[in-house]
Amino acid sequence: MKNFGRIMWVLFILCLISSVCLLAQEPAASSTGESGGSSYFELYTKGGLIGYFITILSVISMTLFIMYAIQMQRDKLIPNYVINELENCIEEDEIESGLDFCEGEEAPIAKIMGAALSRFESGPDKMIDAMIESSEEQANLLATKIGWLSLIGGLAPMIGLFGTVSGMIKAFDTIASSAGTASPEDLARGIMEALVTTFLGLFVAIPSVAGYHFLRNRVNSIVIETNNICSDLLDKVNQS
Repeated sequence: MKNFGRIMWVLFILCLISSVCLLAQEPAASSTGESGGSSYFELYTKGGLIGYFITILSVISMTLFIMYAIQMQRDKLIPNYVINELENCIEEDEIESGLDFCEGEEAPIAKIMGAALSRFESGPDKMIDAMIESSEEQANLLATKIGWLSLIGGLAPMIGLFGTVSGMIKAFDTIASSAGTASPEDLARGIMEALVTTFLGLFVAIPSVAGYHFLRNRVNSIVIETNNICSDLLDKVNQS
């Protein structure tokens, strides 16, 4: 898991470098002057430093979503081989072997069952309590991970709003410094910055929030299934 995280951060850095390289190259079509309007690149650059910062957030958001979408799959969080091994240990009444197996696994279901089996000598009630406590801990860990997407989804429009206010301040400062004789072109710079940063903030926030809720629903579904499987395994332990 740790190595996978490092790989994803390397991919993020590569994406960031690629984005910077693309931004450093103005499209050839915009230099011909054939069109009266601005190119998409020219509009984007009017967002200034705040626009670039929001772009970095978009790359981070995309990287996190891809990473968590790969990590938080049913086969990775509830591997069938873990369930089969635990069932075999329970059927053969080898609780210690099952506990040793769980301690060597990283899957949440193994962590939960390991906590429950460690209380085997204390009786069924203690095992259930340990299972519930460990299940809540694993669920919180997963929720904390995907919470970064929610954070980006909340920060992006606020940063965009910051750019909006900054752009409007520049526009009004232009009016004030020119004693009301500022040209529409001079005013357009500040207003364009305000609009572009607002657009970029929403452009990042909408998929980030959508991705967060998508992953949260997946996590909730997996947590419920994990609890049901662990309850069935504990019932087999108590019946053996």
